[in-house]
Amino acid sequence: MILMFFVEFIGHLVRPVTLSVRLFGNMIAKHMILFALGLLAPVIIPVSILALGVLVSLIQAFVFVLLTALYLAGAVEEAH
Repeated sequence: MILMFFVEFIGHLVRPVTLSVRLFGNMIAKHMILFALGLLAPVIIPVSILALGVLVSLIQAFVFVLLTALYLAGAVEEAH
């Protein structure tokens, strides 16, 4: 029982960290792709990648909010 307490405690502490790392990684990846493609084709390709990046950012924001809501709901639910 004590082992399960520590496993659950660590699990609750790690969830916000994993969400933050996922969001940071997606934001950095978009900027790195824009920089690399901006060197190759200065106008057309970065604009299309930027539009795609906005779409991906919206999807990531939705997933971030959804996972946060699920984690909070799981943290405050009553045990059976």
